[in-house]
Amino acid sequence: MGSNLFKGKSIMSVSLPITIMEPKSMLQRLADIYVYLPLFAKKMYDEKDPVERMKWYVGYSIAALYQNLAQVKPLNPIWGETYEGYLGSPDFKIYCEQISHHPPISQVQIDCPYLTLYGTHYVEASTYPNSIKVRSLGKHVVILKDEEKTTIELVKRPNVLVEGLVVGKRTMSYIDTLEIEDKTNGIYAQGRFNPEKQGLLEKIFNKTKFTRPDFFKGFITKNKGLLEDASRKAFYSKDMISYFEGQWLEFLVIDGESYWDLEKNRPVINYGIKNPLPSDSVNRADLGPLTEGKLETAQKEKEALEDVQRGDRKLRAEFRRKAKNKG
Repeated sequence: MGSNLFKGKSIMSVSLPITIMEPKSMLQRLADIYVYLPLFAKKMYDEKDPVERMKWYVGYSIAALYQNLAQVKPLNPIWGETYEGYLGSPDFKIYCEQISHHPPISQVQIDCPYLTLYGTHYVEASTYPNSIKVRSLGKHVVILKDEEKTTIELVKRPNVLVEGLVVGKRTMSYIDTLEIEDKTNGIYAQGRFNPEKQGLLEKIFNKTKFTRPDFFKGFITKNKGLLEDASRKAFYSKDMISYFEGQWLEFLVIDGESYWDLEKNRPVINYGIKNPLPSDSVNRADLGPLTEGKLETAQKEKEALEDVQRGDRKLRAEFRRKAKNKG
């Protein structure tokens, strides 16, 4: 891992010790990201104006970003591991499955009376002498259960930057852009995160006051080309329909109205179903000991699971090689 740190390589394949893990699988953490969805699903379903509906989707997206970050590491899911649960009530069913080992890809599907959500989650993380950059990848689609089957896709998630690993204050922040597309109605939204971020030398020599690192601003438009304008001019374009800004740790305001507030809008609880599949995260051999604080036992169980996964991957690769040779 030390060589990766100074070469800026991905660390997603590095096995980490159990001592830094929280007693939760990545699939359970993945489900936690969606605990704000029940607050916005009916609003999106009921709204007939595509622009107003996009505002609610932006609200849900910002709330999900708040829920996404934590400075604790969940257990890496095992290939074929599943998780099944409810978001607040049985009306909001969530299903997760680990469908790939390298790269580690998780699939999610949510079904409720108002919409169906499906997508994939995986990240690429690169390390540098004093920071880690995490690129959030995958597909994320919402299909409303209205007459038009309105389809909205989260095209791009903002990346995560963790700084202060060696020196300075440890911080986690979003950078770059969030992009959303209503494929049914041709409506687009873009949010720009930490747009005034300074480099190290700027922090030392530039005395100009900058915004908080959790600040973001963005716009809604029908002109897809506006998303490609990285300058500030985009916010003065006649093609901008709505303007939004906020702090992803606290609130979102669109056209002067509140669409999400941490203090006023509380998430629901993600809880697993009774009698889940044997492959469910709650049945992991290392999760019980980790929950009970038996770290040595948990470490051994974690290593055993990883050995089985490596062996399984080797068998799959060998099968593909033989199949290719026969073809």
